[in-house]
Amino acid sequence: MKVLPYIVLVGSVLIDQLSKYLVTLWLKGSGEYKLIGNFLKLTLVYNEGSAFGMRMLSRWGYITVGVILIAFLIKLMIKATYKESYLEGISYAMIAGGAIGNLLDRIFRGAVTDFISILKFPVFNLADAFITIGCATLLLALW
Repeated sequence: MKVLPYIVLVGSVLIDQLSKYLVTLWLKGSGEYKLIGNFLKLTLVYNEGSAFGMRMLSRWGYITVGVILIAFLIKLMIKATYKESYLEGISYAMIAGGAIGNLLDRIFRGAVTDFISILKFPVFNLADAFITIGCATLLLALW
Protein backbone atom coordinates (compact mmCIF):
# COMPACT_ATOMS: atom_id res chain seq x y z
CA MET A 1 0.00 0.00 0.00
CA LYS A 2 2.91 2.35 0.64
CA VAL A 3 3.88 2.26 -3.05
CA LEU A 4 0.44 3.35 -4.29
CA PRO A 5 1.15 7.12 -4.12
CA TYR A 6 4.34 6.57 -6.14
CA ILE A 7 2.41 4.57 -8.74
CA VAL A 8 -0.22 7.34 -8.92
CA LEU A 9 2.52 9.97 -9.29
CA VAL A 10 4.33 8.21 -12.13
CA GLY A 11 1.09 7.03 -13.74
CA SER A 12 -0.44 10.50 -13.84
CA VAL A 13 2.68 11.93 -15.50
CA LEU A 14 2.77 9.13 -18.08
CA ILE A 15 -0.96 9.33 -18.87
CA ASP A 16 -0.77 13.12 -19.20
CA GLN A 17 2.26 13.11 -21.47
CA LEU A 18 0.93 10.27 -23.64
CA SER A 19 -2.42 12.04 -24.07
CA LYS A 20 -0.70 15.29 -25.08
CA TYR A 21 1.54 13.46 -27.55
CA LEU A 22 -1.37 11.61 -29.17
CA VAL A 23 -3.65 14.64 -29.35
CA THR A 24 -0.84 16.73 -30.85
CA LEU A 25 -0.33 14.09 -33.57
CA TRP A 26 -4.05 13.69 -34.17
CA LEU A 27 -4.98 17.39 -34.28
CA LYS A 28 -1.88 18.68 -36.04
CA GLY A 29 -3.16 20.96 -38.77
CA SER A 30 -6.88 20.69 -37.96
CA GLY A 31 -6.76 22.08 -34.41
CA GLU A 32 -10.22 20.81 -33.37
CA TYR A 33 -12.32 17.62 -33.27
CA LYS A 34 -15.90 17.45 -31.99
CA LEU A 35 -16.56 14.48 -29.70
CA ILE A 36 -20.05 15.42 -28.44
CA GLY A 37 -21.29 18.31 -30.59
CA ASN A 38 -20.27 21.64 -29.12
CA PHE A 39 -20.39 20.21 -25.59
CA LEU A 40 -17.08 18.28 -25.65
CA LYS A 41 -14.33 18.94 -28.19
CA LEU A 42 -10.64 18.29 -28.55
CA THR A 43 -9.12 21.70 -29.25
CA LEU A 44 -5.34 22.01 -29.50
CA VAL A 45 -4.11 25.12 -27.63
CA TYR A 46 -0.66 26.04 -26.33
CA ASN A 47 -0.78 27.99 -23.07
CA GLU A 48 2.28 30.03 -22.09
CA GLY A 49 0.56 31.42 -18.98
CA SER A 50 -0.86 29.86 -15.85
CA ALA A 51 -4.48 29.04 -15.00
CA PHE A 52 -6.92 30.22 -17.68
CA GLY A 53 -4.06 31.61 -19.76
CA MET A 54 -3.09 34.36 -17.29
CA ARG A 55 0.53 35.30 -17.81
CA MET A 56 2.20 36.54 -14.63
CA LEU A 57 5.73 35.13 -14.91
CA SER A 58 8.26 34.38 -17.61
CA ARG A 59 8.63 30.81 -18.89
CA TRP A 60 11.65 30.29 -16.60
CA GLY A 61 9.74 31.85 -13.72
CA TYR A 62 7.01 29.24 -14.14
CA ILE A 63 9.62 26.49 -14.38
CA THR A 64 11.38 27.66 -11.20
CA VAL A 65 8.15 27.95 -9.22
CA GLY A 66 7.04 24.58 -10.59
CA VAL A 67 10.21 22.79 -9.48
CA ILE A 68 9.94 24.25 -5.97
CA LEU A 69 6.24 23.40 -5.71
CA ILE A 70 6.77 19.84 -6.98
CA ALA A 71 9.59 19.23 -4.49
CA PHE A 72 7.33 20.46 -1.67
CA LEU A 73 4.41 18.28 -2.85
CA ILE A 74 6.60 15.18 -3.08
CA LYS A 75 7.90 15.86 0.44
CA LEU A 76 4.28 16.09 1.68
CA MET A 77 3.41 12.89 -0.23
CA ILE A 78 6.29 10.99 1.38
CA LYS A 79 5.41 12.33 4.83
CA ALA A 80 1.72 11.39 4.43
CA THR A 81 2.63 7.92 3.15
CA TYR A 82 5.05 7.40 6.04
CA LYS A 83 2.34 8.20 8.57
CA GLU A 84 -0.04 5.93 6.61
CA SER A 85 -2.41 8.68 5.46
CA TYR A 86 -2.80 7.02 2.07
CA LEU A 87 -5.64 9.16 0.71
CA GLU A 88 -3.64 12.26 1.60
CA GLY A 89 -0.53 10.78 -0.02
CA ILE A 90 -2.44 9.87 -3.19
CA SER A 91 -3.87 13.40 -3.30
CA TYR A 92 -0.40 14.95 -3.14
CA ALA A 93 0.76 12.44 -5.77
CA MET A 94 -2.01 13.48 -8.18
CA ILE A 95 -1.27 17.18 -7.68
CA ALA A 96 2.47 16.65 -8.09
CA GLY A 97 1.94 14.38 -11.12
CA GLY A 98 -0.18 17.02 -12.83
CA ALA A 99 2.36 19.72 -11.98
CA ILE A 100 5.19 17.57 -13.38
CA GLY A 101 3.22 16.95 -16.59
CA ASN A 102 2.72 20.66 -17.16
CA LEU A 103 6.32 21.42 -16.14
CA LEU A 104 7.62 18.97 -18.75
CA ASP A 105 5.56 20.82 -21.36
CA ARG A 106 7.06 24.16 -20.34
CA ILE A 107 10.60 22.76 -20.46
CA PHE A 108 10.40 20.76 -23.71
CA ARG A 109 7.59 22.46 -25.69
CA GLY A 110 7.85 26.03 -24.38
CA ALA A 111 4.17 26.06 -23.39
CA VAL A 112 1.57 23.79 -21.80
CA THR A 113 -0.44 21.69 -24.26
CA ASP A 114 -4.18 21.98 -23.55
CA PHE A 115 -6.82 20.08 -25.52
CA ILE A 116 -10.03 19.34 -23.58
CA SER A 117 -12.79 21.84 -24.33
CA ILE A 118 -16.12 21.62 -22.48
CA LEU A 119 -18.71 24.24 -23.46
CA LYS A 120 -17.34 27.74 -22.76
CA PHE A 121 -14.94 26.58 -20.02
CA PRO A 122 -11.25 27.33 -20.71
CA VAL A 123 -9.39 24.55 -22.55
CA PHE A 124 -7.46 22.25 -20.19
CA ASN A 125 -5.54 18.96 -20.13
CA LEU A 126 -5.34 15.78 -18.06
CA ALA A 127 -2.60 17.26 -15.84
CA ASP A 128 -5.02 20.05 -14.90
CA ALA A 129 -7.69 17.43 -14.20
CA PHE A 130 -5.27 15.46 -11.97
CA ILE A 131 -4.42 18.64 -10.05
CA THR A 132 -8.11 19.48 -9.58
CA ILE A 133 -9.08 15.94 -8.52
CA GLY A 134 -6.04 15.79 -6.23
CA CYS A 135 -7.03 19.06 -4.53
CA ALA A 136 -10.63 17.89 -4.06
CA THR A 137 -9.43 14.55 -2.68
CA LEU A 138 -6.97 16.33 -0.37
CA LEU A 139 -9.80 18.42 1.08
CA LEU A 140 -11.73 15.22 1.71
CA ALA A 141 -8.69 13.51 3.27
CA LEU A 142 -7.93 16.43 5.57
CA TRP A 143 -11.57 16.77 6.62
